[in-house]
Amino acid sequence: MGLRFRTTLGRWIVPSLADLLLAALVLRPYLFPGGLEELLSDASVGMHIRTGDLIRSTGSLPHTDPFSFALPGKEWFAWEWLTELGLSFVHSYFGLAAIALLAVAMMAGTSALVLRSSLRRGESALLGLMLAMAGFQASMNHALARPHLITWLLLAVSIAIVERERRAAWRGFWLLIPLAALWANLHGGFAIQPVYLAVVCTGMGIEALWNRSNWRGVWRMVACGLLVGAATLVNPYGIRLHQHLIEFVSSPWAIQMIEEYHPPSPTLGEQYYWFLALGTMAAMAAASALWRRRVSDALVCMFFLISASKSARHIPLFVIAATPILASELRCLWDAVRSRTGKRGTAEHIHKLDLGMQPQFSRHSVWLAACFVLVLLFRTPLGLPSNFPTKRFPVDLVAANREILRSGRVFSTDAWGDFLIYTGYPGQHVFIDGLQDFFGPALAEDYLEMLSAGPRTEALFQQWKFDTALVPARQPLAQWLKGRSNWRVVAETPLAILAVKEK
Repeated sequence: MGLRFRTTLGRWIVPSLADLLLAALVLRPYLFPGGLEELLSDASVGMHIRTGDLIRSTGSLPHTDPFSFALPGKEWFAWEWLTELGLSFVHSYFGLAAIALLAVAMMAGTSALVLRSSLRRGESALLGLMLAMAGFQASMNHALARPHLITWLLLAVSIAIVERERRAAWRGFWLLIPLAALWANLHGGFAIQPVYLAVVCTGMGIEALWNRSNWRGVWRMVACGLLVGAATLVNPYGIRLHQHLIEFVSSPWAIQMIEEYHPPSPTLGEQYYWFLALGTMAAMAAASALWRRRVSDALVCMFFLISASKSARHIPLFVIAATPILASELRCLWDAVRSRTGKRGTAEHIHKLDLGMQPQFSRHSVWLAACFVLVLLFRTPLGLPSNFPTKRFPVDLVAANREILRSGRVFSTDAWGDFLIYTGYPGQHVFIDGLQDFFGPALAEDYLEMLSAGPRTEALFQQWKFDTALVPARQPLAQWLKGRSNWRVVAETPLAILAVKEK
């Protein structure tokens, strides 16, 4: 008993090779000066923090928008209220540095789960590591300190649970149900869990018909999927939250307005080519799985690949779902290569090296978590971010003119609206912020018209009674404001201008 306890304790305390490589993989982009600031490139997390502050101070969820003056009285969904509470607590004690580190920790946890699932499916540490690295690179454009990282992590957890169930019936499989209820209060991406289960159920049903096998596993998956769907109703808004999400994601204007909902393109940079490579491999893996009558694997690969091909935002979800299947199919290909080259071939030597590495990849220790805690406690000498990056947000300009912004009817961009909410809370109100689902197509068209200084700009400024404007210096609206005799530029930097209307 004592020896077993010491062995288990040692497994948790002694760093593993998987820990070291995950640290190198996930932490590498953030070890350089300003690296962690890149996680704060989207200020919507600031708006989520202030929503959590509001919930804590009032003891209730807001039902109308507390930050925008554009649509007073319209129903507003705090659909990530539990995450917002958590962010508020973390921020109140440790500031934005902790939010950035928490984001890195969630990405590390997701990568660890994907690596473990790939190792179990492919039984190859080398394949698992290479695929995890490629997947992380393909997802880098979405590596931001935002609540969507929770969906990454919980999808990886759900897939690991389903994979365990498919190997043999497991009581822990039913943990997916309370996980769904929790997820529905953390992030709007909760819908991917029942959808994933539906895809798996469909594939398992076809496999059972094709192979004339036992249906017991299929019925367990169906029952769990139905209960998971019901569990997502356990949220403050019930079915209305689902209706709201469906209306938003099916709106053509939302897809047009939000860049990350556009299909992947070379404008993503290096990440696009990583996705292209993984997508090609996933299509081939789906064909291979179908040939081997693994219909469920083929459907999962193709569903998530098509989803990511339509929206760049779904690339990380594709990576999380498809990587273990890729590992399995590549392992079959590698075994075929080994059988042809013989026991003395290079492939066999690599296989033996791989087998020696697997024990170190089959466990994780508390080492990574301890590193995050130590960095958080000693954050000051390490120069962790205390504000949003100055190259993206007018930090100094806003700090110097906070009272002007708080007291005015401000026009600004949606991204800077989130930043103003964060810096001006309480009391700051904006025209539009990052919650595009709330504002609708009509107001979005007005917003884009004004930002581009279109022909209706003058009439719209009068209609909305703006008396303050904080806009990027390169936007056409900045030049429009400078050319109006009834507007005065109060402050200007290479990044932004602040103008007020003359009374």
